[in-house]
Order: sequence, then C-alpha cells, then structure tokens
Amino acid sequence: MSGATCGRDTNPEDPTSWAFQAAIHGSRDKNGQWPWNQCKHASWFFLPWHRMYVWYFEQIVRAAVVQQHGSADWALPYWNYGLGGQEATLPQAFRAPQVNNATNPLYVAARADGMNDGTGSIPPDVGVPAQALQCASFEGPTQTTPPEFGGGPADPTVQFSSWTGVLENTPHNIVHDLVGGQGLMSDPDTAAQDPIFWLHHANVDRIWNQWANAAATHKAPTEGNWTSQSFRFFDANGAEVSLTCAEVVVLAKQLDYEYAPPLAARPAPARPRRPFQEAAVAAGGDGGAKPTMHLVGGSHTPTELAGSPEQVTVDIDERASQSMLSAAGVQQPRRVFLTVQEIESERDPGTPYGIYVNLPDGAPPDTAASHYAGSLSFFGATRARHPKSDEPPHSLTITHDITNVVRALTEQGAWDGRHVTVTFRPIGLVPQDQPNLMHASDAPSRPHPPVTIGRVSIFYA
Repeated sequence: MSGATCGRDTNPEDPTSWAFQAAIHGSRDKNGQWPWNQCKHASWFFLPWHRMYVWYFEQIVRAAVVQQHGSADWALPYWNYGLGGQEATLPQAFRAPQVNNATNPLYVAARADGMNDGTGSIPPDVGVPAQALQCASFEGPTQTTPPEFGGGPADPTVQFSSWTGVLENTPHNIVHDLVGGQGLMSDPDTAAQDPIFWLHHANVDRIWNQWANAAATHKAPTEGNWTSQSFRFFDANGAEVSLTCAEVVVLAKQLDYEYAPPLAARPAPARPRRPFQEAAVAAGGDGGAKPTMHLVGGSHTPTELAGSPEQVTVDIDERASQSMLSAAGVQQPRRVFLTVQEIESERDPGTPYGIYVNLPDGAPPDTAASHYAGSLSFFGATRARHPKSDEPPHSLTITHDITNVVRALTEQGAWDGRHVTVTFRPIGLVPQDQPNLMHASDAPSRPHPPVTIGRVSIFYA
C-alpha cells in the first residue's frame, strides 16, 4: 500500500502524502526550515527522532489502509537483513516494476546492482549489529571519550553533526549505501523516497529496543538537553504534533508498541571481539567507567578513496604512548581506538569500505577476518559539507574500538605498537550463488566519486 492508492502520493502540500513525508527527512528542493529537511544524524538525537518519524508515518499509512477497507491492525514490517541468506536480500515485494499488470509503488529503479534482481544480499559482517549491541552506554562520544550506542551530544537543529553512534554507523549507514548504490537510498535528501527506507528504519528502531531491553544498565540519556528536546511531525489527520525524547524511550509502555521477535539469526562472522564489560575487566577496568582517549599517532597525508583498496600508515609516537601507559600503570593500553577523521565528499559514492589493521598482502578470508576493525560509510558526508541551514560546513568522523583486534594481533606477533597499517577495502553485496561468503570486502573495484580522508589516528585509553 502507498499513497498512490489514495491519489495523494506526490502532493507536496498534504502532510500525509508520500512526497511530504519523504521531504520531512530530506529534500533537494527546500531549505532547512520546518517542515523540510529535519532528519537528525551523527548525534544522540538520531534514534529518538527517527523513532518518532517512523511511528507517525505508520499511523498515516494505517489510516490509508483502513480507508481502502484494509485491516485496522496493519503495522509497518521491519527488514531484518542481519539474519543473512535470503533474509538479507531485498524483500520480494520491492523487486518487480509491475505487479498484476499495474505499476508496483514499492519498486525503485535507482538501487544498487543486485538489489532489485535478488542476486545480492547485505553481508553479515555489516548487517549484524553485534558491535552496537555490545555497547555499554547510549551517549558518546565527545572529543576525548569513545563512541557508544546512540551517538553524542549535538545541536538539535543540525541535520548532520559530528558524533556518530555505533548503531548509526553499522548497520544503518552501511545498509543505506549498499541498497542505494548511487541512487535514492544513499543520499539523505532522497532516501525516504524509496519505500524500503521505512522497513530499514523499523529494523534500526527494533535494534535500539533490543539493546534497551538487554540489560538494566542500557539506559537512555538523562541530561535535560536530551530528555526535554522535542521534535515536530504530523499525525494521520495531517495535524501538527510533537514528542520529546523522554517520551519515546520505553517503546512498550510509552508508545504501546512491540516488535514481533525475529527468526533465529544466522551465526555472525567470527571476530576477535568480546563484550565491552568483559574486555574492560580483562584489562583491569571496571566495565562501567568511560575511558579518556589519548592521541598516540596519526597519518601524515590525506588519503583519497575512489573504488580501489587503499593503505594508510600510522606511526605511533613512542613518547606519547609510553607517557600514557606509565600514567595508567599498565603495560598495555586498556582500550585502543582507530579514528577516521575529516571525511569529505562532494557526492556520496554509495560504496562503503571495510577497515583492516595490519592486513597481510594476499590474506585469505579467514586471515582477513582477524584483522577486520569495522566499516566505513559516507552516508551524509555531502550533506555535512553542504548544509541546508545556517550551520557551518563540516566533515564527518568515525571511530572504532579495535581493542580486541589489537590483542589478537599482539598474540600473533602482528602488532609492534610502533607502526600500524590501515587498509580500506570496498564492500559489496554478497552474491547469492556464494551463500557461505560472510564478508564482501573482496568486491570488484568500481570507480566512484572520490572521498577524502584527512587523517587516520590511533588513540589509547
């Protein structure tokens, strides 16, 4: 079902139309003033804003379903690509240009190769939210603390800030790029025009709910500038409504909403990772305190990514490293972070990258897996560079906790603590004729609009 069945899919003046709802998230035709271009990314408002957005959108569609004599119990599905296999391919309803000799409103031609024909699927490495679910805290990072589940403090009027949460990076940003290629989903100004956007964000919201229910310590921020922050939307009648972040924290109690449990998930790829609490305790920490990050090394020149693998060398300053370790009273850093800074692009290439630490040349997949540090997407890099409102242009930053990767490499004799080689390899869809392939960083090189990385840095904590 879409707005097309009610004759209001392209009416930019109707708050309940498809066009209007998509433009709330992003549009190339409007400025940054309400009600257009309101999405919140790379900040701790990312999750609550999108929860409100999807919740009201579902009400609008349900009312249209009822108007067409459909079920009053209609609910927005979620696309759980983290299950792998066929579940990680684009759902069948979105693939065909026509259904029953009529135009299929769920079909969009501007998607990545392999999406619409079902020959490609989301790689388990980037579809499974394992890293996000291991986070102990919601808020972070700041300039001196590591990233956490939901992102860091930011100006609520800004569309793209600088503090991307772990869940927003993976799988949210990565799936946007892998589905869209250089089409609608990879651009925040057009992403919500693709119907699969809503199923993707329903899944991201479900993962937030899963994380929140996993432990009593998984709490939303309590700071007033988060809890009292409100955002405006439109309900099924086209009336303006608003909610605060504090009003959408507990899904079942506050919004009377529950997610059906997923099917059994495909096992996640083997990675040298342990939950944050276990890793911190093993290193002498208490598992609850937020460590302070200390810069110990960085690359010397910018790097350009344009579709082929690239390597960057980071030299760790011995004096900074020893000073930090001595102050901590330990022989090894409790945590190690890899930060990709000053990410800039004139156009999102729609190609995410896998990040590897000290990856040997020609390493087979099993070996490469133990060097895998995380993923890098450029979703929103163009919008941050060219904001719609009066906010200043800025670049994006992504940080990965590589503590357990470093520990594994140390045990293998592949980490000397002085020089680090960081490899960026393009990520593609997993071919369906290779169902056992768990990672797609061996994707064939495809030239794309260049992305500049100003600096790759290593931090100890």
